[in-house]
Amino acid sequence: MKILFLIPSLAHGGQEKAGMILTNYLGRFHDVKVVSLEPANEHDYPYQSPITRIEIKRSRSVAGKVGVVLKRARQLRKIKKAWKPDVSIAFGSTAMLINNLTVTGEKRFASIRQSLVKMNADTLFYKQLFRNSGTLVPVHNQINQELLKLYGIKNHLFAYNGYDIEKIASDAAMPVESTMSTFFNGKVLSHMGRFDSQKCNWHLAKIFHEARQAIPDLHLLMVGDVDRSNPVNEEIYQFCLQYLRNNGYRVKAVGEAMTDEHYDVIMTGQQANPHRYIARADLFVFTSAWEGFPNALVEAMACGLPVISADCPTGPREILTDETSGESYGMLMPVFDHHFNATDQQIEPLHKQWATAICDLFIHPGSLQNMQQKAAMRARDFSVEKSCSKWLGILEGRIR
Repeated sequence: MKILFLIPSLAHGGQEKAGMILTNYLGRFHDVKVVSLEPANEHDYPYQSPITRIEIKRSRSVAGKVGVVLKRARQLRKIKKAWKPDVSIAFGSTAMLINNLTVTGEKRFASIRQSLVKMNADTLFYKQLFRNSGTLVPVHNQINQELLKLYGIKNHLFAYNGYDIEKIASDAAMPVESTMSTFFNGKVLSHMGRFDSQKCNWHLAKIFHEARQAIPDLHLLMVGDVDRSNPVNEEIYQFCLQYLRNNGYRVKAVGEAMTDEHYDVIMTGQQANPHRYIARADLFVFTSAWEGFPNALVEAMACGLPVISADCPTGPREILTDETSGESYGMLMPVFDHHFNATDQQIEPLHKQWATAICDLFIHPGSLQNMQQKAAMRARDFSVEKSCSKWLGILEGRIR
């Protein structure tokens, strides 16, 4: 079978990593061609299939953006007519739009990658997009519930992201800098994600400050980069840095060299191997206001970390609970407001609620250890073989 896989970019994010894992798996059984809408990037994930790039310069005007879409569609149509794929997979809404404009006879599949509630887009546009995208394969079943509620679309297929559990464990076992040994001697909260309003990093800083009053040896590890192209994200990062320093904490900022100093908070920036850091923490804290299917959450669980997560749309509830058995694999908490206010220094009741839950876990280490074991066990349900083999079954018509 010839599979054309369309995805906007091959670098940086969770969607791009999930695409790499899926196409590398599918390439073991079928002929896969990856089509990207962006130029090559030094941070591209190692896709093993042949890559074709459609490089159209972006535009800021509405008319220019429409022109870019049409130019991409024309180039994709040429690629399809020359290669003649049996099926195409559009990975994400941008890819779905381009693929919808280039129907050439292949069977089309579309992977919805994020919560529809948080798209904040014209309902009619998305309703038509989803209805015209072929077979829908959302990244988890909760999105199917949103499809029915928002657009009246009944859909039952879904396929989780796949994770190389053994590779994550191997990466987690790698050593960290010797200057960090003292930091991990205390109790450590960890978080993995860019500084962004979606990730609610400033709420995490406040949670840590509140919990630290009860646990004097508590430390905070923040693994993630700052997208300085977005002024709001830079403001969020600066707020976290200054809020923590103003409250007396010794903070290693993104880009600063490690010293022998005894840090209370370490911000590592982007890391080629983030798992070796978070695996040495005691608890993973996930404060996102919304997600698609949160890679960071599953990867933390695969590192053997117990997790406490916002019950946000979509992903955490489906990852941390089994609706059939009622089994729980982590702790779900109320969701924060994602609207950032740089002048708001207040500790709110919700920050205290999260901090109390964290402190209770450290007071009862047996509960923490039980969560750790369950998290590691649950992570294996999202292995490459389990998740990607479902995609294979859908494409081959064995799963309908």
